[in-house]
Amino acid sequence: MATTTISVRLDNTTKEQLDHFCEEVGLNTATAFKMFAKNVVRNQRLPFDVETGYALSSKEIKERYEDMKKGRNVVTHDLIEV
Repeated sequence: MATTTISVRLDNTTKEQLDHFCEEVGLNTATAFKMFAKNVVRNQRLPFDVETGYALSSKEIKERYEDMKKGRNVVTHDLIEV
């Protein structure tokens, strides 16, 4: 099977910590990245949760929309002209 090269930029501290971890568990960094990639492809998802403080469920979005339509929990702000 043909292979390709991927370059990843990391700050020095993170790279050193990753190298140290991989060494401790008997891997090298390249093998760890291959394991990560195969896991993502096999499971069709990242092997960890990714969240932001802005993520809302469909239910929360609908509730907020209904609140907005009924004037509940609405904060108004004065417009500032520039």
